[in-house]
Amino acid sequence: MPDAGVAALASSAPTAASARTAAAVETADAIARAIAAEVVATPALARGEGQVVIRLKPDVLSGSEITLSAKGGTLSVEIAPATPEAAARMQAALPGLETALAGHVSEFHSFSVSLKKGRKDETA
Repeated sequence: MPDAGVAALASSAPTAASARTAAAVETADAIARAIAAEVVATPALARGEGQVVIRLKPDVLSGSEITLSAKGGTLSVEIAPATPEAAARMQAALPGLETALAGHVSEFHSFSVSLKKGRKDETA
């Protein structure tokens, strides 16, 4: 007869992974919506030029910063997490962020997204 504890652990593993995936998608979409709102509110970005820094509230991804730079139809997004926890959450969201941006910010034909980690950058 199977051990009930082992069965419970086995059944909870996919749920935990699904929850992490859902959180990553939610984070990517939330970041994309914030970026889209900033593009609409900043005429220079909407024209495809300029730079803006978004400082997130301390209760939102621990006060991280997102720098937007627009040039020649490309929107570059650099995310600077304020804490290791925010970095982990944003790292998980990176794969879906460009797709989410394409759905929210149609003014640009390409996106570059990077996650700043200390002195090194990791690019999606």
